[in-house]
Amino acid sequence: MNRSIFSKISLAATALLISILISIPSFAVPTDIQIRSVNFNTGVLELYNFGAGIEALDGWRFCSHDEDEVRRYSGSSGLNGQSLASNESLFVHFNNDASAANEINISTIGGAFASNIDSGPYAIQIYFAPVAFGGASPTVADHVQWSIDGIDNSSADERSDEAEISGTWTDQSLWVATSAGQIGIELADQPPAVEHGPTDYIAIELPPEPANIPLPIWALLSIAAILSAVTYRSGKAKKV
Repeated sequence: MNRSIFSKISLAATALLISILISIPSFAVPTDIQIRSVNFNTGVLELYNFGAGIEALDGWRFCSHDEDEVRRYSGSSGLNGQSLASNESLFVHFNNDASAANEINISTIGGAFASNIDSGPYAIQIYFAPVAFGGASPTVADHVQWSIDGIDNSSADERSDEAEISGTWTDQSLWVATSAGQIGIELADQPPAVEHGPTDYIAIELPPEPANIPLPIWALLSIAAILSAVTYRSGKAKKV
């Protein structure tokens, strides 16, 4: 075969192979899906895909716990049809007030969730399919737990040992410390590791109230002079 023809065929085959490889979608791994933020005020939890590819959430389930309720499992098919591309979020609304395409209500997900998210104690995991809640190999994609002042809670930590076994939480007795002034928590570990602990989160605080700064004397005198001049002119205008 003519060498130039062979070279052309080779180049064409290489270009075809590259185009095929480019067209194949890349996929994330389950632990790329992490709980990036929780807002106690709005009752919204954010799932975020830190990976480079797409992750389908078919068969994925939440498990949540607080001081009164444990092992509250979300519906087994509640996240079917949902997927997260790289750097995309899915906002889970505990108050069932979702309105955008990337938002979903817990009533749509189904099953059960521990009572409304607040400053804790509260723990929640997201499990990937095929779900194994317990045993030696729980399929925990991510876990986070928080409580006032980081105090351990023997009820809300019901699945925290599984998170520790799975390598997604450092220690089942350690909690993100919250306070009455916080409106939520946010993952600060960027880019995130698979295993997290309390120090990987920062508080979302209430915005500070605007400071009441007194005006200086010269400003007060200027305002008084302007008001006096306006009043004087207004009086003159009435007499005319």
